[in-house]
Amino acid sequence: MQNSGVSASGSTYIEFDDVDAPVANLLGRENAGFEIIMSNFNHERLWLACTSLRTVRCCVEDAYAYANSRETFGHKLISNQVIQAKFSAMG
Repeated sequence: MQNSGVSASGSTYIEFDDVDAPVANLLGRENAGFEIIMSNFNHERLWLACTSLRTVRCCVEDAYAYANSRETFGHKLISNQVIQAKFSAMG
């Protein structure tokens, strides 16, 4: 199965057709297994989102500091309207 991103990690696609599972092996309600599976990923996805957001904020902070210190054609880079628009879009 083709992955986007890291090709070194393996991934598998399994499909079960016409499979009967014993009632004793049922977890939760019937046909509600997706909720159980997804509840396991919530904390990992939240951690990833928080880490990504913090990294982006650090990058924007560095870019802003650079734009305030860099001079082009006798003016600060941040005084250029195009640069200001880019920071606005990043926000």
